[in-house]
Amino acid sequence: MDDPQERYREYLDFIKKYPKYLGNKGNYKRGEIEMVTDISLFPKCEEGAVKIMIAAGTSPADAKRRAKIGVFDENRWGVSLHEPLRLPNGSYTTFNRWISWGTLTSGYAGVVIAALTQDGRFIFLKIYRNATKNWCIEFPRGNKDVDNSLLKALKNELSEEMGAAIAEDPEKIGEVFPDSGVLASRVELFSAKVKITGVPELEVTEAIKGLLFMPKAEVKKMIKEQKYTDKEGKTYEFKDGYTLSALTLLDTA
Repeated sequence: MDDPQERYREYLDFIKKYPKYLGNKGNYKRGEIEMVTDISLFPKCEEGAVKIMIAAGTSPADAKRRAKIGVFDENRWGVSLHEPLRLPNGSYTTFNRWISWGTLTSGYAGVVIAALTQDGRFIFLKIYRNATKNWCIEFPRGNKDVDNSLLKALKNELSEEMGAAIAEDPEKIGEVFPDSGVLASRVELFSAKVKITGVPELEVTEAIKGLLFMPKAEVKKMIKEQKYTDKEGKTYEFKDGYTLSALTLLDTA
């Protein structure tokens, strides 16, 4: 049975536990979206969210369920917070944002590596993504584990996904917010010249078919077409936001 007060207390305990990287509280009077921490206002926030959703065509039962404040879907990668908020017009609502454990403990969700050979060719992964249910061309990337540095995460991903090691010191090329609408994630982007040293040690959760080595001139064509077709006629999507962001930063650096 749902106990609203228990959900509210759990939410407040959570934000007190991770105050550093949950971001600014915001101030609705300055045109921002403000986090509400007064538990007496939480029901008003849920009621406001229900009204917004019903007005948009959501059924009352679904709206009431989706408006609940609390800590939901806690798993190995992170957690979904359903937050009480005050909007710039002074009204109240709730909204959810997903936050990784790396973000909560260090401010960074993970790392992306624009890998290059010694002669300047890019190295991409041919990888199957469960979320989009298709094969993609991407740079290697990985989550930042709680006890790992970003440099260690970078080295781990190169070894595990490519069977590669860093040949020259990696260079930070920028940062990216993957989806500022719902994800509280900041990801660092690096470029690094690497050398293939062995066979990748893939995790059981990864589906990687192999590597794609491509000169910079050919990458621009792939960006425009948003796909790559190999000699066997297999087509891979080239639409990954991390990879495209890294290439953009490298092109303008």
